[in-house]
Amino acid sequence: MKKMKRFCLSLGLVLFVVVLLASSAIAAQKPAAARREGAKDKASAPRKAAFPLPSVTPVHPSPEDKGDMRLPERDPFRALVVRQSDEPLFPVVPGKRGIRVRQLQLKGIVKADGHYIAVMDTRQSSGTLLFRENDEVSDGHVVSISEDTVQFQERSIDPLGKPYWRDVVKKISGSGGVNP
Repeated sequence: MKKMKRFCLSLGLVLFVVVLLASSAIAAQKPAAARREGAKDKASAPRKAAFPLPSVTPVHPSPEDKGDMRLPERDPFRALVVRQSDEPLFPVVPGKRGIRVRQLQLKGIVKADGHYIAVMDTRQSSGTLLFRENDEVSDGHVVSISEDTVQFQERSIDPLGKPYWRDVVKKISGSGGVNP
């Protein structure tokens, strides 16, 4: 009985080795290019899911999307939070258009010809600047001027690096007011 078991085991082992050698010999006879093509066919062939996937349709497809609903790729090594700097967001030019909203200080408001004119000063210069509605500065513009305030709309960048607009209201510092 022991001899029979040993014989069966050795016969099984011999058959296994023969099959293994035969399959490697057949694979060696195949040209390398044919093997690469076979690998491409297997890689490009769609795999069937074990369970059916639901179909997804976009709620509001845009005309640019021609069925391509992939998310844009993001660099995984780029920081999510962007460091804020005091450097200007836009090119600095001389005059009113080169001054940032945070540098301005409201000194007074003058009413002329039914319109308000804001008298403003910067912390860096000793001169005064006159602003009317819709005047532009480097990072925004004047929205409105009332008797005691000037409202700016300032372009800013949030910590994630997305630009947005925010309202900035400057009030008269000290005892000042409208001079008719």
